[in-house]
Amino acid sequence: MAEFRNLQLTSELAQSLGISDQICEDALNKSYVLGKKILSTSSAKQDHLNKLKEQSADPKAFSQKYLEVKSKSSDILGSYVELLSCISDDKRVKKMLKLCQQEEVVANGNGQQVISVSTEGLSQVKNKLKAITKEFERPSHENQFSNESHGVLKRTNGTIVELPSFPEWFQTHPYMTNDFSCDSDKGGSPLTLVKVPVPSQEQAIVADLINCLSGVDGQHIVAVPLEDPYARREFRFAVGMDKSLKELAIKVLELASLYSTVVRFVEQKTEFHFGRVNNSLAAAMDEYIIDYLAFVAQNESQLHSGNFGIQKLVFNCESMTQLFRILAHTSQTVNNNDARGGRVLTLLHQITLSMAGDKSARDICFNLTQKASKRYLESLDEWLLKGVINDPFDEFMVEDNQVETEGELSTENCDGYWEKRYTIRKDRVPLFIADFAEKILRTGKYLNVMQQCGKRIYSPQKSRTEYTLHGGKCEEVIEEAYQFSSKMLLELLLHDYDLIGRLKWMKKFFLLEQGDFVSRCMDLCDETLRKPVMDLEPTRLDFLFGLVLRTSNVDTLYLEDLHTTLITCSLPDQIRKIVYVSNTDNSFQSDELEDKELTGYESFAFSADVKWPLSLVINSHDHSRYQMIFRHLFFIKYVERSLCQVWNSNKVARRFSPRESPLYRPAFSLRQRMLNFVRDLEYYMTSEVIEPNWHIFMEKMKKVSSVDDVLTYHTDFIDQCQRECMLMVLELLQPLRELLDCIMDFCKFILHVRNYFVEAELELTESFDASECTELRGEESEESWTSFSGEVEKHSKKFHSLLFQFLDLVGSLERDTAHARLLLRMDFNSFYSTQRKGLRNVSELSTTG
Repeated sequence: MAEFRNLQLTSELAQSLGISDQICEDALNKSYVLGKKILSTSSAKQDHLNKLKEQSADPKAFSQKYLEVKSKSSDILGSYVELLSCISDDKRVKKMLKLCQQEEVVANGNGQQVISVSTEGLSQVKNKLKAITKEFERPSHENQFSNESHGVLKRTNGTIVELPSFPEWFQTHPYMTNDFSCDSDKGGSPLTLVKVPVPSQEQAIVADLINCLSGVDGQHIVAVPLEDPYARREFRFAVGMDKSLKELAIKVLELASLYSTVVRFVEQKTEFHFGRVNNSLAAAMDEYIIDYLAFVAQNESQLHSGNFGIQKLVFNCESMTQLFRILAHTSQTVNNNDARGGRVLTLLHQITLSMAGDKSARDICFNLTQKASKRYLESLDEWLLKGVINDPFDEFMVEDNQVETEGELSTENCDGYWEKRYTIRKDRVPLFIADFAEKILRTGKYLNVMQQCGKRIYSPQKSRTEYTLHGGKCEEVIEEAYQFSSKMLLELLLHDYDLIGRLKWMKKFFLLEQGDFVSRCMDLCDETLRKPVMDLEPTRLDFLFGLVLRTSNVDTLYLEDLHTTLITCSLPDQIRKIVYVSNTDNSFQSDELEDKELTGYESFAFSADVKWPLSLVINSHDHSRYQMIFRHLFFIKYVERSLCQVWNSNKVARRFSPRESPLYRPAFSLRQRMLNFVRDLEYYMTSEVIEPNWHIFMEKMKKVSSVDDVLTYHTDFIDQCQRECMLMVLELLQPLRELLDCIMDFCKFILHVRNYFVEAELELTESFDASECTELRGEESEESWTSFSGEVEKHSKKFHSLLFQFLDLVGSLERDTAHARLLLRMDFNSFYSTQRKGLRNVSELSTTG
């Protein structure tokens, strides 16, 4: 090896002296012959050193430099001493060197020496300075693959987490890499092989190839600087290399390039901020690298033992090249997708499945995936068996959004806990457990709920998740954990927190099962609830409500959780908001709301304080739907109560004369029709909608096996009640509310007329005797009864018009829906269908007559 380096040095020296390569080569050969004679003894070597020391300008500096070179154990130091000694004895060579120095150095006026550089030389110097500047601007070898901070990690929810980091010396020592060092990235030039015999070239190239296989530049083969951290490693060959040797070297260097790719991936993914999955994958690949380095050492041992050529090296590298192709492909796939966490496992699983036709390749990929998934599956086991997320590097499939959960959770904040706190990140769900993602999420949620309730649950499950090609092992573990957590939470809700009793309590008050309580509430609060909602005092309403609770025979269980509230938005507007907000077009406009002043009866509702964990089942959404059903039923009860008050006020007709009483009969008939309609509507909602659906709901609850089933059945019950009570069908609800308002207008009219007649009769009785009262009332009766009959007829027309319109809308619905039962009850025996024409004819005759 020394003779090749000497040949290069003498060639460069000859070029600087203007001597041909042939003359310089002859002189070198002579110097070798002379040197062998002179350096046959150690004293001869010392003589040359003393001679050079005497001829040097600074003997002390020369001695220090010689000792420095000698300490590096340079194997060609003796040849350099020989060459320098020969040059110092040759006057002709010394003269030529002085001439060359005079041509390149010019003395200036101050006696300083300035190197003369041409315009072309200045351009070359400029390019070199740019290259050096660019090299300094490039990140160092250990940092050029990372675009993240090593000390912190920003999670998806915005929180910043401090990460452990490697010692500073790990980043400041560039030669601690197993890849080609920073010096390789500066673009060194290989030594020339011009006029070197092929056998000598082969030995030199084989030695260089073994160096390159271990990530070290050779003398005649050096690595090309990388422009991209994930680029394929290329190599530069020496000038004069034999073509056949070069082709064989390229085959070996493919393995060196693959090794460089894998080593860069391993050293990069070992850093903490890439996550535990990438760390585990890098550790698994590092095991193959250890075997690979042992393979390189074996080849180097064969080289030193002799009889080891480049063809044998190519043959030895074939099997290792196949392995590193798989490793390099895996690393490039992960890098190109910038994957972390579950996404890495998905890519590894896909690569493993794609290797189904090659058993050895599939085994390698399976081994990588299994080892890379170990820490991830440990986090999965903690979530499945403890309800705890152990995710220090933000790579797990379940994300904790940190919703505030201090204190007791109620219906206002349980939705955020149950639906928003724990969510699935689909991009980090491994493919082999993607089908079980929702079940995994619910399993951990159940355990977490029990922890929030102060229950310490220890799962007896001993099996753990394990990576398999088709997810069979994971499926068994997930299903077992799900069944256990679901059963435990269901028992907690049913037995410890009396879920069924709480649901019956909600039905009793919000669905008006406690009828006497509602009647008592209307009796005591009637005067207050008749006022506009803006004039009501919530404190007085609470006082009256408390009085109702103390004076009624209602069950005292959970009464401390029941409160009154006033909703300033009308029921159709409240439902309209829900319907339009749920639509994707978001076409709801504020000007669509009704501009109507509500009374207390229209705004009154109950509110319930449902504590955690029952608030998971009776959440805020379901609570608001209970309130809407209550408002609907309560207003219908109020309309029925008003009609009953009209019936009581009709007793004033007993005082009318026989001639006046028949004129009051249309009002009696209209009031009775209205009362029948309201009672049929109330009976339909309570007895044909709520009670049957409640019975179905309770039968399902007897067979329930998980909390999710409870949530589903309860939601279905509320949905069914809302839909069949026409609360979610705006085409029916709006006409129904207009019909009820029409009835209320009639009640107000009758009560006003009743008060008018009573007051008039009292005035007449106080002023005149009985005979005079009869005469005066007779004089005013014609005008009063004509006006009264006209108003009754107007109310009758409006009521029947709205009723026919409502029945037509109900009849337009599908016959297999629950609304068919409503039509059957309203139009029993087809009464209105057959009488509609007659009613219209009577109305027309009364109008024209």
